[in-house]
Amino acid sequence: MSTLNNSACPSPFLLEREFPATGGYIGGRFCAPSPFVAQESCCLPCPASHWFYRNGFQNVLFASDWIHIASFILLFFILVTYAVLPAKRSQRHYLNVGLVLAVLMIHLGSIVAVGAKPNLCYDKVTPNDMYTSLACAWTGALSLFGAMAAIIWVLFRSAWMHIRVCWDRDPGKRYFWVTITGAVIVPAVFVTSALAATGLSYSIGRTCLTNQNSYATYWGWLIAFSSLAALLQLTATTYCTWIYLQNLMGRNDPMLWRKLRKLLSLQWRSIALSFLVSFDSVFFGSILISQQQKTARINEKQLLTWSSCLVLNGGNQVPCLGDTTPFRVAPGLVATAQYFIAFVGICVFALLIRTSMIKGWLILLHLRTPTPADLEQNPSASRATSHSQSRPSASNIATTTSTTHPSSLTSKIRATIFMKSQSRSPTLGDGRAYSGSSAGERRSGSRSGGEGHVHVKSISSPISSPRSTMQSRTTTASGAGGDGEEAQLRPGRGEEQ
Repeated sequence: MSTLNNSACPSPFLLEREFPATGGYIGGRFCAPSPFVAQESCCLPCPASHWFYRNGFQNVLFASDWIHIASFILLFFILVTYAVLPAKRSQRHYLNVGLVLAVLMIHLGSIVAVGAKPNLCYDKVTPNDMYTSLACAWTGALSLFGAMAAIIWVLFRSAWMHIRVCWDRDPGKRYFWVTITGAVIVPAVFVTSALAATGLSYSIGRTCLTNQNSYATYWGWLIAFSSLAALLQLTATTYCTWIYLQNLMGRNDPMLWRKLRKLLSLQWRSIALSFLVSFDSVFFGSILISQQQKTARINEKQLLTWSSCLVLNGGNQVPCLGDTTPFRVAPGLVATAQYFIAFVGICVFALLIRTSMIKGWLILLHLRTPTPADLEQNPSASRATSHSQSRPSASNIATTTSTTHPSSLTSKIRATIFMKSQSRSPTLGDGRAYSGSSAGERRSGSRSGGEGHVHVKSISSPISSPRSTMQSRTTTASGAGGDGEEAQLRPGRGEEQ
């Protein structure tokens, strides 16, 4: 039998009267009327969740904060990639950028908790809230805003996919501005209403969450938006499945299925992201609401049975865990919800990363030599590579040509033609004349030698005489084989490819 620590409350309970309501979340106290002294209340020491689970369970939850840090680093890499690499290589899209920013805020809330190492309790029986702990205010606000923003972005992604697949319409620029506006205003409105109506406090883990009765102001809307996003995405996926089955039975236009298959091959990551974020949000919100509802429904008989066991065992909560089942969520579900949220950033990274991003970083850091295909995907690298050739002179064009094309015959012809065109038109030499796309007429000459046959594209001056223009047209027709098409420089069999 345990000894009484005072006349009213047996150990480990504490007399509530000794802790006046001067700060912290008073509604977070776990108190009950004293069985020994009338008009007195006894409270569990803070944090109350310690008495509902095994020893070390809080450390299991705290370990998920380090996974939040890993997720933050990976998503920050994606965000920097979007900012640095060109769009063709990074595959950036405003729907991706917005979702990454939202999930980053969720993880940032946990990172603040790791850095601040907050005190969870205001006093021995009262948890801290957003008014008595700055860390609580920041962790809760960042997490709530990020969660709601992520769901809104997923909702707009699902709607975008639904419009493209089911209605075959391009959402357009107006949809872009509606998405940006909604993804900022909607989370701000619901987070502000939740903070004003219920507030934040420490309950489970080191991140502050909403207090009791927050279902109508925040979590209910979060679950509703998540369900709507999942429904829109499921509708689009079902439509594609129906089109596929119709195509198998030969009852539909094969072109329609090919178009949808191409769209699905490009958007399967978006579909997976929508279902992933929606499921995580609904699961975590359901666990939190279930815990709050269980706590609010505790009856006096259940509480007396559990508290008697706790007193008889000298404050050891392990033998009494079976009696806490009616007013707590199973520890496995709580830990699963925490780790699901921690891993969401890693999952988003895995779905958004591209091999082209890795190649782009290797090229940017000069760890990889760009190929012609790389230059097509990286216009900035292509411009940097060809900067020295953008305005070639008559002296260096011969050197460039002879280096690019090993055939000395071809090199001499191109250099001679370029120098002649330069002497007739000082305005040329800006790169367009070299490529044969000037405003004047084009002349083509043909010259055969050895085993190869070479067609040479030459340049005429935009101020050439009518006679030279007529000769140019005649030469073009004969040099291109008489078909009137533009002649191109093609190496013959005797030239090096």
